[in-house]
Amino acid sequence: MSKKKIYRTIILLTVLSESPIPEGMSVEDIDAECSEGEFTGKTEWQKVNEVLEGKEAADAVRDTGSSTDFFQMDENGDELEDYLEDCDN
Repeated sequence: MSKKKIYRTIILLTVLSESPIPEGMSVEDIDAECSEGEFTGKTEWQKVNEVLEGKEAADAVRDTGSSTDFFQMDENGDELEDYLEDCDN
């Protein structure tokens, strides 16, 4: 069974505002406020296309709150066999 490979990019968003940003505000809404509203902000690309494979990839997917099924891998980061068989057909 082959190890699934995914890519991780980490982007740091720094925002300044005159009042507290509401907890749970979406990134899209924060971006709109930075572009057209009351916030100012900048982004810094900290890691770009860092390769993650196998268990490290699976752990990273779970850390984002997603399921490993999203990337067609099992809990150990191996490609799901059903997915591989479908690709062969």
